[in-house]
Amino acid sequence: MDLTTSLFTIPEQISMSIKEAILKGNLRLGDKLPSENKLAELFGVSRSTIRDALRLLKTECILETRKGNQGGHFIAQKVSHTLIQNLNDYAFSSLKSYNPSLEDYFELSFLSEVPIAGLAAVNRSREDIIHLKEHLSTIKNICLAPNSSNALLHSVISYHRTLALATHNPLIIEFIDHLYKLGEVLGLQYSLSSNQKVPLFKSLYLLYLAIETQNASHARNYMFAHLHYLQDLTKANEQDLIFGNSI
Repeated sequence: MDLTTSLFTIPEQISMSIKEAILKGNLRLGDKLPSENKLAELFGVSRSTIRDALRLLKTECILETRKGNQGGHFIAQKVSHTLIQNLNDYAFSSLKSYNPSLEDYFELSFLSEVPIAGLAAVNRSREDIIHLKEHLSTIKNICLAPNSSNALLHSVISYHRTLALATHNPLIIEFIDHLYKLGEVLGLQYSLSSNQKVPLFKSLYLLYLAIETQNASHARNYMFAHLHYLQDLTKANEQDLIFGNSI
């Protein structure tokens, strides 16, 4: 890594370089880092600077230090929330660089959200059901109101994010959050007529019932139908769901 003038300190730049190596797979969980002397040589800095960088990584629970003959600095075996966030930020930035199309976005949604719905049905708690029901009630009220497209969009996204929370899997939760951030960046919008709002609400209601009854198969099927309905809307009328062509 070329340590040049930056808004970040030298130790921060070094810690970022090590995190990037983890995210790219060059360093794996449990791997031992080179010695402090070797790291200082690799980065062209003093040992004290390397120690400052390693201290930052320890604070983020990305690095752990072991004592003894087999000791040293190791990439933590347990993935921390911070590392998950960094992983998703890195993947999200990479994804945006490909300038994905509407078809790409829906393919990713089908591949990810259908099985996620099944997992949510299995892992959901009573509190998750309460939160989903609250979002469903909000969506119903919005569907009954005129000129509610923007509010409907935000409520549907909140419903999907709450469903992801029901999986109790931190990687899935972060992934879905970034998936819908990507949608927002692309200019995801709903512009539905009253007749189109009814089947939208029905698809979410059936999905809710499947998750409440912990029927994973039905949850997957209803999520597929829900996403398919949204995809059909875009094909029938591009003004109903508009994605910008550039990011």
